[in-house]
Amino acid sequence: MSTTYLDCKMVQNGHRVTHMDEYTAAAAAELRAAQARAQLSDIALAERAGIPVVTLRRYLKGTRDTPSSALFKIAFALDMTIGELLDEAMKRVKR
Repeated sequence: MSTTYLDCKMVQNGHRVTHMDEYTAAAAAELRAAQARAQLSDIALAERAGIPVVTLRRYLKGTRDTPSSALFKIAFALDMTIGELLDEAMKRVKR
């Protein structure tokens, strides 16, 4: 079984992002959407979640996979369950 990649060819914060795993891309997109709905800055969300802002920004960009422990913290900080967060992210995955 081969890994499916989404060639995003997009620029985020001045960095070109290519060959992002589609699941990582979906999770990052949903994290950004949930953050926007909550009207929280990167700094505020990182503080609420108890993770470094630099690390949060990597999750939001999709340049780093988000471990489940961080997803729990971020979901809690966004007043969501991890299930809600992942359900919304899965809607973004092309099947």
